[in-house]
Amino acid sequence: MDAKYCNFSSIRTGESIAAMLREDAIKADLATLKTVTSSASSLGSRPRMASDYGKVHRGLSYQQPGRLSPAVPFTSFVPPADPTETKSQVLVWIYGGGFAGGYGARCSPAALIKQSYSSSANGVVFVALNYRLGAFGWLAGGGAVANTGLLDQQLALKWVQDHIASFGGEPKQVTVMGESAGAGSIMYHLTSDNDASKPPLFQQAILQSPFFFPDQGRTRSEEVAKQFFQLPGVGKLSDARAVQAETLRSANYRMVLDAPDGQFTFGPTVDAGASNPPIPWIPDDLPFKIYLAGLSRAASPTMLASISTIYPPARSVSDLPYNDGLERAALMTSEVLVTCNTYLLSLAYQNATYNYLFDVFPGLHGDDLHYTFGPDPSTRSPEVQLAIQSYIGQFSQSGDPNGNGLPPFKRYGGGNEVLRLSTDGFEGILDPAASSKHCLLLRDRGLI
Repeated sequence: MDAKYCNFSSIRTGESIAAMLREDAIKADLATLKTVTSSASSLGSRPRMASDYGKVHRGLSYQQPGRLSPAVPFTSFVPPADPTETKSQVLVWIYGGGFAGGYGARCSPAALIKQSYSSSANGVVFVALNYRLGAFGWLAGGGAVANTGLLDQQLALKWVQDHIASFGGEPKQVTVMGESAGAGSIMYHLTSDNDASKPPLFQQAILQSPFFFPDQGRTRSEEVAKQFFQLPGVGKLSDARAVQAETLRSANYRMVLDAPDGQFTFGPTVDAGASNPPIPWIPDDLPFKIYLAGLSRAASPTMLASISTIYPPARSVSDLPYNDGLERAALMTSEVLVTCNTYLLSLAYQNATYNYLFDVFPGLHGDDLHYTFGPDPSTRSPEVQLAIQSYIGQFSQSGDPNGNGLPPFKRYGGGNEVLRLSTDGFEGILDPAASSKHCLLLRDRGLI
């Protein structure tokens, strides 16, 4: 069937923001929330579990081998049904982009909505939210309120709880879905120290390549704020708020553009904590350890030296999965920032998750979006595309991706099984992250 839906665009979830770098547009009840705690910076610490948070957070996750929206509006796509009839499940999309770029309506949900009718006669209500980016959402030093981007997301999710029924959605059946920084945002919501006595803002989560950056420490946050204020020629936050918006946008653009490869300068940070001393250069194995130090500014030299032994220099040991320094750094980066997040999140939820491995050439970070939101001429496998969309639709309806004639999808379980999706077919395999042991070592040594 051809899915039909109504599009409600640019719905404001909060007050209009008259100036940049403002946090007072966030409602008071959300402004007081702790968005990231010291335990959230490490999945080795116990995040909030389903039993803590009510009936919440079944997970479907996977791994892979700049617009500014001052009033944080979002877009909702709803089936053209009588809102007084049976409600539809709700699927909320949180986009990625390194916490520096992107916007909610970039990907069309038409194919996902169409496929959702295969799982339920009511389909889904699809919501694409927006949140502030770069310095406007993630400036944490200089007196700024940290993590306003996460507060924007919470505000949108609270709006969904309060109003989605008027659009035909069921507020008690909300699934959040995100990719890269969007999935990383969901991880922060899962591990945040919020009031467990309040009703949850969502019941299920789908995380695609969750980007979860190591804590940079309070010292680094203050350094970044100082650099940002210097670009428009001011010395403190109150002065920056009086600067023209375009000047601040230019400063934000410059800070993001000048970030080291693989980093974006701004992102979620621990709300409060001790100041971390600068990390000195380490003379042995210098290039790799300097890179590692830049990845985690809060790590001690002892920790860095310990972690570098997990990834010994290329050709120093037989059977290493890399051949040179670049491949060594690439493996470490992918595991620290993405791969280990899905693995450790599954462990935190007692392996009661469904995990898949996207293994379609070239398998680059973000390639899965073409399959999640297709049809797309760049996709190499219509079968993988249909499977991903069908699993998402089925999971959104019931919390279980199985059914509707789909290939079996086992829980992660004690066998650490992931469903490999490739052009060669679908098969259950051992999670590579579980077999390498790198993730457990990184967790135990405090980097993630």
